Amino acid sequence: MHQKFTKSSLAIVLSRLKGFSNPKVSLEQYSIDGENAADLLFKCLQLGDLNGKVIDLGTGTGILAIGVALLGARVTAVEKDPEAMKLARSNQESLESEGLCLKIDWITSNIEEFDGSAECILQNPPFGTKKAHVDCMFLEKAMKLAPVVYSLHKSETLSYLTSFIQKRGFSVTHEFKCELPLKNTMQGHRRRICRIKTIWLRLQKAQRREIEVNI
Repeated sequence: MHQKFTKSSLAIVLSRLKGFSNPKVSLEQYSIDGENAADLLFKCLQLGDLNGKVIDLGTGTGILAIGVALLGARVTAVEKDPEAMKLARSNQESLESEGLCLKIDWITSNIEEFDGSAECILQNPPFGTKKAHVDCMFLEKAMKLAPVVYSLHKSETLSYLTSFIQKRGFSVTHEFKCELPLKNTMQGHRRRICRIKTIWLRLQKAQRREIEVNI
């Protein structure tokens, strides 16, 4: 794969993208910062997970999908909120106006209705604080679409999610800690920036032998 960017230069580009100015509380619309997005994407590169088709489920502002495209991989971005999709496409257009070429398939759809397949799924799902177990719904869908999944969650849910994942024939191969800086954009936020302890989980479909041993 042709790679134009270092991790730091990718972080700088992604940091220029627009985030949610009026996020929907019910959808838990939080933006990943450029530095954490670039760090995750380079981990994906190092593990060889951007060599095939990638799907970004619940793309939001499009930061992960755009980062994948900048690194040269094929990516489909799925988002149910038309306003978020408009913002994501605007972010793409702003970079293309600078001469960067981004090949992204944008699909407006609920994840339940989306039908596709890929070698790798990336997702920053809702944490489930507004709608219980929506994080698990994203995980279950992702595991049906690809053999490798990267998913961001609150660190405190790790034990429960690991059990949930293993029962569905996947295993957690890597855990990447991530302090997510959330700007004061929602009602009830008191600090200008609140740092949330989160963790990126890399899931991989277990081999048949591994499943039999666990049983």
